Amino acid sequence: MKLSRRNLVLLGLVAVLVVLDLVLRVGSSGPRPGEPLFPGFDPASAAVLRIEQAGDSVVLTRDERGWAVAERDGFPAHAPTVEELLERLAALSSTDLVASERGSHELFGLARGAARLVVGDASDATLIDLWSGRPADEATGSYLRVEGSDAAYRAAAIPVLVAEPVRWLDTRVAEIDPPTVRVVDVTWAGGESQRLVRGEDGRWTVTGGSGPARKLTPQEVDPLLLVAGTVYLDDVSELTLAEAGLEPPALELSFELARGTRRRIQLGGEIESRFALTSPDWSRPWVALIGSKTARTLLGAAERLR
Repeated sequence: MKLSRRNLVLLGLVAVLVVLDLVLRVGSSGPRPGEPLFPGFDPASAAVLRIEQAGDSVVLTRDERGWAVAERDGFPAHAPTVEELLERLAALSSTDLVASERGSHELFGLARGAARLVVGDASDATLIDLWSGRPADEATGSYLRVEGSDAAYRAAAIPVLVAEPVRWLDTRVAEIDPPTVRVVDVTWAGGESQRLVRGEDGRWTVTGGSGPARKLTPQEVDPLLLVAGTVYLDDVSELTLAEAGLEPPALELSFELARGTRRRIQLGGEIESRFALTSPDWSRPWVALIGSKTARTLLGAAERLR
């Protein structure tokens, strides 16, 4: 179908009106079309994140050791999660605008129950101040509103923010790749210990304990390595090592990896259906909590090597 000159003129006017409408909706105080939502923001300059929601809060801080969760006595935060959030905030632009009226806040989950995020630099100067939310009928992404503005933006790549410290923890206890493990030291409560050394043929030589040296197959040792490398904590406790049954621990595992790297895990007592755990590799004597099933699987795998 061939468009007439009159229709072409009308289409051109419509396009102009659409552009003008977008400019007016963003407002003189907001970014122009296509510009970053947070111009000049450099994720590397962020040193503190504060999230508040319905009376709860979590503070993440960064120092030379990385990101940490203040509400868990400075336990390491999951750095990739924090850094990915900052990168995605930097990538937002005004083209993500979905509404500019205050009345839309309820529709996009930016009214009651929304979380407020404030990003600060090393001097605690505010770099970003926004609200995050999501409608109940949507399962992914989120919507954002800059503090002091009515405009709402779709952030498809940013999950809805929550002020729960446990959601920001680095929950993996120890990075252990089973094929790289060369030596395993196992110590039980009471002082009994065993050393397992992997030979060139893949078999393990076990020394210590009450009997003579013996050989174990990879199939007998691998379950311990696999479980130890997939232990994830549920939370971090305020208990001391002594209160958590970790002085001494019920079980201590030490894994020597290729190139001499060591990974150590200490398992303590049972606390309300979970078990206490710590690692001498951590910079502080934190007491973590892991699931009862995981703890018993770890204990059972070590016991079968006795």
